[in-house]
Amino acid sequence: MKHINDWHLKVNVHYFKPFNVKETGPIDKALSKFNKKIKEIGLMPEVQERMHFTSKSETRRKEKRFGVYRQRKNNKLEAH
Repeated sequence: MKHINDWHLKVNVHYFKPFNVKETGPIDKALSKFNKKIKEIGLMPEVQERMHFTSKSETRRKEKRFGVYRQRKNNKLEAH
């Protein structure tokens, strides 16, 4: 039986060992606190951005495209 997790990786469920909920309580709380902190500081978008190298020209092109999109969006809002 295969399970697809959040990272879209296929993991064999039989590799996981059964666990006792009482023993994993503090771990679950610590993990949820950790995930909350990561979301607060916005670490994941930066990590995903740094996964692949982007050249300066590519970032400039991306910013220019976003600027054009923003201007069109503002113009549409002003017209109405």
